[in-house]
Amino acid sequence: QMPLSFVEIRHAATHNELPSLQLLLDTRQRALNWLHDHYWQQYRSHLQSAPRPFVDLFTALQTAAKSWRKLEQDEFDRKLESVLELIFKQCRISDIVDMFSGNDILLRQPRSGIEPTVANINSAFGLLSSLWSDILSYLAARLPELMSAIVLRLFQTSRNDCKWRQVLAGRWLSYCLPRCSLPQSSVIDLCLRTRSSLTIGAFEEYCSNMSSSR
Repeated sequence: QMPLSFVEIRHAATHNELPSLQLLLDTRQRALNWLHDHYWQQYRSHLQSAPRPFVDLFTALQTAAKSWRKLEQDEFDRKLESVLELIFKQCRISDIVDMFSGNDILLRQPRSGIEPTVANINSAFGLLSSLWSDILSYLAARLPELMSAIVLRLFQTSRNDCKWRQVLAGRWLSYCLPRCSLPQSSVIDLCLRTRSSLTIGAFEEYCSNMSSSR
């Protein structure tokens, strides 16, 4: 159950004098920690115990992603389309977002012992991007709201997560933000509410892309 202090502070902010900025910032952090422990952490457990047929679909999708360089484009398109049709029929968009934002796809970490240096981050993200960026585009063409849903999930990557998950989430945010349908005001609000070096970097790149497209 959500702590009553959250409700009381919200009530005070709405109906009485606005609480101090420090109290609001502290409460925001407590609320984010509470959401991580009581919601996102449980979601992660749900992913790890996903039904076998559901996992098999994404295993097939991973196999298709890894084999695309070896196939002619037409053959790859046919194989990918057959897998995607099954996913569209059997999975909700939330299921797709769950799997993509889990540890084995967009945020797949290098083998143990590799430090997240700039060179290693560039290499790891380059490999992930080469595997998944085209497939994300295929999915988003059929599900226009997918990119926005993935962006919202990436913003939830906790500061308590390991460094690799954080930096990969930041890189994918930079990739997905210009391609999502979220209003610019919502993107600004998300970046301000989840301020970190990773989200600020993604936001700066987003603003740069918006400026150059005008």
